[in-house]
Amino acid sequence: MADFSWKNKISSIIDSAKQALAYSKIASLNLHIMDMDSAKGYAVIQFNLGNGIWICDLN
Repeated sequence: MADFSWKNKISSIIDSAKQALAYSKIASLNLHIMDMDSAKGYAVIQFNLGNGIWICDLN
């Protein structure tokens, strides 16, 4: 059940970001690629507004 709650929160954050980017004329984003291994298919990215860290599947 806890997994479902996190999925809803992440989905809400992503939807808010999509709307902000879709309706604004300017988007500013700072990010730092902390680690990336293309052979293993992942990247760890830090977004510098809110200091969020995401692990992304490159495939």
